[in-house]
Amino acid sequence: MDKTKELTTTKSWKVVMSPRKLDEYCKEILSILNEGTVRKLQQLPTIGPKTAMVIYNYRQMFGRFSAVEDLADIPALPRSFYTRFMKADPTSRISWFAPGPGTELPR
Repeated sequence: MDKTKELTTTKSWKVVMSPRKLDEYCKEILSILNEGTVRKLQQLPTIGPKTAMVIYNYRQMFGRFSAVEDLADIPALPRSFYTRFMKADPTSRISWFAPGPGTELPR
């Protein structure tokens, strides 16, 4: 089989997450948005140092986020950021879900 064709076919695949995993992902994101340091915020997809500082300062001034969608309410962030953030591949930072040492995985 031609390698080029195989790679092209692979790029058209879409990652599908179970609803339970997607819910866990959203809860983890919300937790990081509400409690994360600037450095931890930067580990989220599409968030760089400046955006992390804006989110952190907004949270300090106005309190916790009730949903990830609240990011759209931050006036200092362009609407395009919110769109990019919501479209980001949740598996790109799968290491967030890696258990710590001595942690048992659920069965």
